[in-house]
Amino acid sequence: MAVTIKDVAKRAGVSTSTASRALNNSSLISAATKQKVKQVAQILNYHTNYNARNLSLDETNLVGVVSESIAGDASANLFQMDLIQSISKSLNKRHYELVWLTGKNQDEILKRIAKNYNQFRIKNFIFLKDELSNEIVEFLNDNQINFLVIGHPEQKVRAINNDNILAGKAATEYLVKNKSSKNPLFFQSSKNQHFEQDRYLGYKDYLKSILKTPIRLTEKTDLEQFIKAHPEIDGIVCVDDALMIKELNHILKIDLPVITFNDSYLVGKLLKRWTFVDLKPEVLGQEAVEVLFNKKIENKVIDFSIKDRT
Repeated sequence: MAVTIKDVAKRAGVSTSTASRALNNSSLISAATKQKVKQVAQILNYHTNYNARNLSLDETNLVGVVSESIAGDASANLFQMDLIQSISKSLNKRHYELVWLTGKNQDEILKRIAKNYNQFRIKNFIFLKDELSNEIVEFLNDNQINFLVIGHPEQKVRAINNDNILAGKAATEYLVKNKSSKNPLFFQSSKNQHFEQDRYLGYKDYLKSILKTPIRLTEKTDLEQFIKAHPEIDGIVCVDDALMIKELNHILKIDLPVITFNDSYLVGKLLKRWTFVDLKPEVLGQEAVEVLFNKKIENKVIDFSIKDRT
């Protein structure tokens, strides 16, 4: 006869509901009780019946991870791919599976979310894009759907992120103090996304603190020509590894000290020496899953570090 959750609960000396929550890593259950129940489950060779669990809870052991459709150069999504891999590993430890939902725009994303909620009873979502329409937020809240945003959303919603303002400031300070750059340039994409705005604010704040004038340039302007026209520029704060890869040939020709963001495997393969702000996507993904299932936490900030491989 198959071992049931009732057998595990009885042997562990807890209620059936407590045993179930413990096996699903509920934040409502103490670490000691979780360990005890899991040990009993292992001894009894108990395996969760997820079909029965899903029916009883009217939800599935799936988590929707939402982003915009990947378009163009795959390098533009390096950080996102690291995040997804980390989230998937963390969900697997909780016996959840990841479903990746994408859309070309906010309306398309809303339709995908609604379909997966209504048809497949997915009630947990992690958003990799912090630009959410009011319609998406209203749908999630109206249906009491549990969700978390990775980034800096405009709405008052649960979120986890790096402190990109502080990271931008630290990157600029490192370039000035360790690479002898007196007039560094801030180089960003033409999209001017939230994280780019925040990193620029940090860059600008630090330069103003040392009485220097900030200079911002987007990829729409020829980087080489701009540097030639402004010989006082002696360093570059590049907004992320995607732009670094895209403009790599130009950056190498300029031959100025550069600091970028993200510990990208691809950049590491292309460059033997480079300096970067490690935003720790593996930690960010792990913590995103923890926060998602712990509704007591509204916001969390993940630390970063600067690494110099020059």
